[in-house]
Amino acid sequence: MARQARTGHFLRIVALSTAMCFLSSNAQSPVGGFGTATCQNSAVTAALAALSQRIAQNAQNVANCYPPDGPPSCTSSQLATLNEIGTQLNNEYQAELQNCRPVQGPAQPTVGLNGIEVVQAIQDMNQSVPLVAGKTTWARVYLSTVSPTPITVTGTLQIVNNNFQTTTVQAVGPATLTAGTTLLQMRNSLAASLNFIIPPSFTAFGADTLTLATVTNASGGASVSCSNCSNTQSVLFLSAAPLWLRIVPFQYTDSIGSVITPRPIDFALLNSWLTRAYPISQLISSVNPPLAPPLPLSSFFTGTLGCIATDAQLAVLRVLEIAFTGIDPRTHYYGMVLTDPGDTATPNGGFMRGCSGVPSYTGSGPTGIAGGSFVGDSTISFGDWYGGHEIGHTFGRGHPSTPAVPPAVSVGYCGAAAGDPLYPWPNAQISDNQGDLVGLDVGDPTNGIPAQALAGASHYDMMTYPTSTCVQPLWISDYTFEGVLGNIQVNATGAAPGSQPPLIHGHFVSVVAIVDISARTGKIDFAQTVDITMPPEFVTPDHASLRFVNEKGKAIANYVVNLSRSSDPDPEEHTIGLMDAVVPQPENATKLELYFDGKLLDGRKIGRKAPVVHDFRLAEPGTLTWDAKGEPGFSLTYVVMGTPDGKRWDTLAMNLTKPELRLSTERARLYQTFRIVANDGFNNSLPVDARLNASRP
Repeated sequence: MARQARTGHFLRIVALSTAMCFLSSNAQSPVGGFGTATCQNSAVTAALAALSQRIAQNAQNVANCYPPDGPPSCTSSQLATLNEIGTQLNNEYQAELQNCRPVQGPAQPTVGLNGIEVVQAIQDMNQSVPLVAGKTTWARVYLSTVSPTPITVTGTLQIVNNNFQTTTVQAVGPATLTAGTTLLQMRNSLAASLNFIIPPSFTAFGADTLTLATVTNASGGASVSCSNCSNTQSVLFLSAAPLWLRIVPFQYTDSIGSVITPRPIDFALLNSWLTRAYPISQLISSVNPPLAPPLPLSSFFTGTLGCIATDAQLAVLRVLEIAFTGIDPRTHYYGMVLTDPGDTATPNGGFMRGCSGVPSYTGSGPTGIAGGSFVGDSTISFGDWYGGHEIGHTFGRGHPSTPAVPPAVSVGYCGAAAGDPLYPWPNAQISDNQGDLVGLDVGDPTNGIPAQALAGASHYDMMTYPTSTCVQPLWISDYTFEGVLGNIQVNATGAAPGSQPPLIHGHFVSVVAIVDISARTGKIDFAQTVDITMPPEFVTPDHASLRFVNEKGKAIANYVVNLSRSSDPDPEEHTIGLMDAVVPQPENATKLELYFDGKLLDGRKIGRKAPVVHDFRLAEPGTLTWDAKGEPGFSLTYVVMGTPDGKRWDTLAMNLTKPELRLSTERARLYQTFRIVANDGFNNSLPVDARLNASRP
């Protein structure tokens, strides 16, 4: 499938073609800017400098005729005059330039410009992969030489945006040029290209035109002649939404009594990987503290049963935090479970297989020191790319798979379960076999991650599995980049940091359920009443239904809801679906029922009155207690939240069966105000807040 055919719609939707044409038609005009030559005759140098200033001023006068928020402010006659002045100044500059005899160094070999590639995570030489405004962006300049010996050069790049602002940037390092090197070989090695980091102010929504301004010998600084360095590259930056992410570490106690908890480095490297690879303008990430009580040890490490349980708990947590803490409802929740480094008796070596709903708002997976668990990965944490994989599922991305051409069925590449038979490249590569697409990891110096070019024909998409043939590092393909970009835009249409999400207020019921689609069985995991929700941003192929029944056994409401298939089957190869639904709460309902494919799977009674929490107190140092009252016959569970500053809330405990919570010394010191919500299996109580320990120790 041709790249151009699949991505043209991204470019056609941008209403900046007029600005692009204006820039292109004036690529040789004073708008592009002139450097001041250094001549043997100082008077000529001064004359050129003066002409450069006049050219720049005239260019600014032209730019002032085109305000960004209105029609041209100059008449056609005024514009014609300015153009005539520009032409005259340009001619004077070129004439004076003939009088300049530059200060010469040793004779340098001529180089040729093979092309300029502007890349954020992956790109081809046609610039067909869209560029996201606000994301770290590199320009890679490819030069060839016929010199009989390798030469090392550096240079500067001039960038002009559609507001006619100009900047010049220095290459981040030298490039070594060797005669006979192909363009593909240059693209596959950062050392063979001149690489420039485009300033953030020049990656804003709009157009840029890039020109290689100078090429110099890296060792002596002498100018190197370039046969066609005046060729330009024009690109567009598209507006894109941020990614809101909530990382939730899950902890457990192993068989020797050690509490196993994900590390801060796991969170930092996940955030770094997403920022480098994902098509996002900004990552807005937060970390919740480990939840109490921990899930049972046995539930984590049996096939995908562990991640299905954590995904369900995350779905409940997400609804609670939207309702009671004001977190942005567009937030995706990702759970991390650390492999157990010290207890060989922990089931499956303490490795929890990851899974996520496709699409959904929740996913979870393992993290820890790679150490041979994954071929080609020996880093301090494999939770970075693993998290990128699972979060990709939540944005609707499946495992790259073979085409489904009857009678053959689709098979996942690299040992993964089948998922996406439309993946365009062979063997889950990030490019075709010709390597037309090349990846770029811009690196992260803070965390010791170097920048690197990733050859497209020998690197594999983040949505597959690493194996002895599909080796690390996994990276994002153009197909996945565009797919995630499209789903992020749907997830947060028109959103920007600080914008208000599309919330709906009223009386609703949140229901989280796990359904075995293959066996047609299922169970309601949690139900709770809430007063705020957000419209669903996606539709899944599978559906279940929620039916509300009154005391006479008559159905008074029925809602068809999304069922997100888990990315991986369970140990018996069954397909599992996660329901994370919020529906209107009907009056006079006495029972909630879960149906799938016409079959009743589960139900629960509905109390007429919500529970009430009262007498919230600190019973002893570090122990919160409270009283609660619910209807007879209904068991209560509790959620405890805390805030250190009255603004940011964290969830400290869920599914508590007793009205108490013992706080660690650290939590007792950090959190000053606490919030309790009780649930009777359907109804949530009103939240009750209490400020304890008015002075910090």
